[in-house]
Amino acid sequence: MGNSTYKVYDMVTEGYTRATTILEDHITNYNAELQLNGSYLHEDGDVYWYNELGEIHNADGPAIIRNNGEATWHLNDKRYTFNEWCIGALISEETRMLLRLQYE
Repeated sequence: MGNSTYKVYDMVTEGYTRATTILEDHITNYNAELQLNGSYLHEDGDVYWYNELGEIHNADGPAIIRNNGEATWHLNDKRYTFNEWCIGALISEETRMLLRLQYE
């Protein structure tokens, strides 16, 4: 996916443009700003994490935390349930329990 080109709607110019990564699209259309913890804060208050290919990804916790507190779990741009993510992210049982308490 990292080498793909995405056709995205540019809300500024109100036309379609091309972005090479989802991250590039989010920076353009949602004014995503890099935070000290490596995440990107979008203008709507949602927080996203991305991998080096610009895909939505976080192996340490939720990849998206919405401004209403909802958390979603992604690895390499693929969304998972919390339990599926725990298996794919290879986290410890202790970390799994802490994340469950924090986000579910």
